[in-house]
Amino acid sequence: MFARLTGAAARGVLVALLVATPALMLPDVTYDANQITMLVALLAGFLTFIEYTSHFPSIVEFRDAAPFNRMRFVSLLATVSLLTMIMQHKTDPTAVSSALTSIGTIIGNAMDFPFSPVRLIVLMLPVNASMELVNSVRTSAGIAYLISLISMAFFLILVRVMNWPARQGAFNVWINLPLFDPTAGGDVIYRLKRDARINIVLGFLLPFLIPAV
Repeated sequence: MFARLTGAAARGVLVALLVATPALMLPDVTYDANQITMLVALLAGFLTFIEYTSHFPSIVEFRDAAPFNRMRFVSLLATVSLLTMIMQHKTDPTAVSSALTSIGTIIGNAMDFPFSPVRLIVLMLPVNASMELVNSVRTSAGIAYLISLISMAFFLILVRVMNWPARQGAFNVWINLPLFDPTAGGDVIYRLKRDARINIVLGFLLPFLIPAV
């Protein structure tokens, strides 16, 4: 029980820090925005703590199928932290933020080809947008997209090479897929494979569809 509580508390603190990272690192954050961000961070941390201390699932999928959620958290934390440091470089430049900005600029320019997600995000900007804003958006989009591609590569290795999620024995559908109803009808294996294919297709299409919408 103690191990469960400490693990849930650590997860809650990490999620709260993830939400609060931009407000903590960026200098030009208003007092009201700071307060709202801290409130959302505390709420997210509390909900995470409740989720991982409970013996019954709520909405968090793959709660007991490590390291999938850890991989998702690390990729999101890396995206938020790197983009925040790049934005911080404009007002408080450091050697680290300067290096990240240079690397991000190279990545953004490399990924800014026709019909790429980076190009679509850049095209969303107003016609009269400044070149500084265009470059900043291109850099941020390039880094975010690169991190997502790296995460997908790690997930592919996790499934194909490390035999996730069955490598730890039986897979508890009720705990790890709380929103999936196996009694809804039809073959369960077929439905799971169908949902997996749909999610894979959406994972590839959403970076192209979201900027277009």
